[in-house]
Amino acid sequence: LGTLTCQNTPAIITFDAHGGSIAPFLTFHTNSEDCITNTIMIDLKNLVKDQIMTEIVRGVKTESGWKVLIVDHEALRMISSCMRMFDLTDNGITIVEDICKSRQPMVDLDAVYLMKPTHANVELVRKDFAGRKKYACAHIFFIDVAPDDVLQGLAHADLKPFVRTASELNLAFVPMESQVFSLDAPDGLYQYYSPYSLGTDASVVAAKLASVCGALGEAPVVRYSGSSARCATLGKLVQDRLERLMQYDDIMQQSARTKKSQLLILDRNFDMLSPLVHELTYQAAAYDLLDIEDNTYTYRYEDTQGRTQSKNVVLGDRDPIWEEFKHSHITQVFKGVSARFKEFTAANQDDGKEGGKFGTKELRTMMKNLPQHQEKMAKFSLHLDLADKIMKGFTEAVERATMAEQNMCMCVESHMSIRTNTPAHTHARTHIHARMHSHTLIHTLPRTSERVCWSCVRTGDPGMRPQGRGSGAQEAQGFDWRAL
Repeated sequence: LGTLTCQNTPAIITFDAHGGSIAPFLTFHTNSEDCITNTIMIDLKNLVKDQIMTEIVRGVKTESGWKVLIVDHEALRMISSCMRMFDLTDNGITIVEDICKSRQPMVDLDAVYLMKPTHANVELVRKDFAGRKKYACAHIFFIDVAPDDVLQGLAHADLKPFVRTASELNLAFVPMESQVFSLDAPDGLYQYYSPYSLGTDASVVAAKLASVCGALGEAPVVRYSGSSARCATLGKLVQDRLERLMQYDDIMQQSARTKKSQLLILDRNFDMLSPLVHELTYQAAAYDLLDIEDNTYTYRYEDTQGRTQSKNVVLGDRDPIWEEFKHSHITQVFKGVSARFKEFTAANQDDGKEGGKFGTKELRTMMKNLPQHQEKMAKFSLHLDLADKIMKGFTEAVERATMAEQNMCMCVESHMSIRTNTPAHTHARTHIHARMHSHTLIHTLPRTSERVCWSCVRTGDPGMRPQGRGSGAQEAQGFDWRAL
């Protein structure tokens, strides 16, 4: 998954379409004479939430003011990523139910359906009103453009008299974070590239990409890698889909006339190295090394009485510490959380603990002395526990593998032993997060017994000059990773 950044028009929209999750990179460049670019961050979660609230939750008016929301799996994933239950109940939704499961009749309430436009879903809606109806009437919202034959299913004699609303939305994606979305295709990489795959329906991927553009109000010019048949096929399908959406969307039509944005579709071979290396940012390492399911982590802690308790916590945008450090290197998390904790204790010294060092015992003492801040203290306890377990998992299972990964990325093989107590090795561990596009690659010089971080060599860090003799330093400074 990538980062979504937006600045002023005109725009360049780039998607790394490798079949699974699709990484968006949106950059709007200003052509002003002073070359000053104002940054506008588009929050995808809020964008999707606002559309759901406006079009569905508040948009559907009922006599009683209450209604039932019925969703399929895809719609539930999308809603769960950006909304909480009380957002719905506070606005007239009595209950959220699965369209595929058996449901109790609520004949006095209107039913609001949010689902994919498929024959199977329309058939399930029809059954709700065949014979003894389950609801007063139906308001149907499709998360994507519905084919004509699917819309014709709404005209069935069992269903037609009860349909009050039929609408299409551009919500066929999951907003994972404020700047990140997914097309929810975990098997996409296998389907696209495995010789044993039966192939994938590129039109589904194209429809979801077009849905993202529609939600953003963009009508980009589609460009793709000419050396890739997959990109060419997908690019043409996306263009056809965008043209269909523009026929009914005034905002996209205006965008096509004024912004002149571009959608760049690239194949996986544009960056072959990223899948080979471990991502050691806080978020990636946590999901890689710990048992986290559906963003939920179970950890043990000691309460104010010293008793061991277990608790399930959701790692998401409602946790300010997680939001601040999730894209930081794991070695920076310890320092960052410690610094935030010291700031917190300094601001509350009059109520609890005096300044100084802190640890598990001090944290428990603080929780006893500051009961009004127990929620905040629990956050610190959670992230100290997370960071500690990640570092243990890294040391036990990943550390040696990362060295081999760096050698593969740099196309070299090292047979020499590494002195783990050297400053260079310690520095290298803090830069083990290796990405070709960020230049933070660790490489073993042929004439030295130490590893260096190329970004530090390039920036002139005096503590990271190669220590070998001869032309080692010159070779490091003259190294060009693009030659690979």
